Amino acid sequence: MLDLQRLIIVRQRRLAQTLGETAQDKAFVKTLAPDVRAALTETVTAGEALDSAHVLPPLLVDNSTDTVFGAFDAFVASIVRGMTDRVIAPLPAPQAKKKAAAATLRQRAFPHGVDFLSRSMPLQYDAMVTVIGTLRNDPECVAAVKELDAGYFVDHMEAHLAPYGRAVRTTDDRDMESVGAAFHAAYVGLVVKSTAHHAGAAEIEKRLWNPYQHEIAAQRDEERLARVRTKTRKAEAAKAPKGEAPKA
Repeated sequence: MLDLQRLIIVRQRRLAQTLGETAQDKAFVKTLAPDVRAALTETVTAGEALDSAHVLPPLLVDNSTDTVFGAFDAFVASIVRGMTDRVIAPLPAPQAKKKAAAATLRQRAFPHGVDFLSRSMPLQYDAMVTVIGTLRNDPECVAAVKELDAGYFVDHMEAHLAPYGRAVRTTDDRDMESVGAAFHAAYVGLVVKSTAHHAGAAEIEKRLWNPYQHEIAAQRDEERLARVRTKTRKAEAAKAPKGEAPKA
């Protein structure tokens, strides 16, 4: 197997974006051998997991999602609390239905309140998936959401699950490591197959190989500069009088 140096995640993302744009060029793709086309598709698919949308700051995702789920709980709680019958009794039927629907959602979707919002992100994610599953699949909850005309709110809550799940995964360095490894393996396979079928084809080399060459050259320059800076700092530290910090 071809031995290509692996790019860092940021540069893999750039390469994946370029290959994705190339894959949209139908005229070019038609010039590729079938298994090269398949390898390009596989590489682009693997690169989708590297997209910047997958690496939103976890704290931003966590805080925003906490706000949304907490607000929904507060929404239904305010209906239960506000539709009191201590003075107006019995409640008119329309109001009683709203109160009953809100109470159902609190009891079935949030049986323990929203304490889960203070848990670790993986545990919170599991709890939120359970909440959405209950709201979507429990017949009484489905009816209650319809009674409160709150489908838009549930849609908004559910929309937060995908970015939250990605944030959970990207907080685990091993997961991003596996994503990067999968993309690298797919790209190596693409290069091997394109070499076997299209060696010497200038346009194919330009579109499939050159983007990697550009990124790896830039990465090596950055690594070289980092080594120079480290060597300089060490030299300055060795020369600095004891008790005096070297220049930054």
